[in-house]
Amino acid sequence: VGCGEREAGRALSMCEWDIHAAVDRILNHPGEYRQPERRPDEGGVRLPPGMGTGSGRVEFQDGSYYQGEWTDGVVHGRGTFTCASGWYEGEFSWGRMQGKGRHKWLDRGLEYEGGWDSGQMHGEGIVIKN
Repeated sequence: VGCGEREAGRALSMCEWDIHAAVDRILNHPGEYRQPERRPDEGGVRLPPGMGTGSGRVEFQDGSYYQGEWTDGVVHGRGTFTCASGWYEGEFSWGRMQGKGRHKWLDRGLEYEGGWDSGQMHGEGIVIKN
């Protein structure tokens, strides 16, 4: 993914779409769920050029923002990404949700808390429908 705001937004939207589809399959088709294959270089969130390594809050033109840690201009470490449709709070590894985290979809009334691997729900977790 490129390092501009537009590319970061596109990467997160793509990831959110994958997660929406996964949660829908889990809730509506138990036992039939299988995550789609993903190329290793696909996805990931980069911050605007010149961000280097640090921590703080970065706001994007669409109103979304990231607050947390980053390395070499890439979201890495603990942080929170918030946008109009929801938020993710937890661990990131080189631009992707990784480790333990919590994601809430405001538009779907769903929340997932648990494991993540390369931006996808992985391992143990809990899905709550509000």
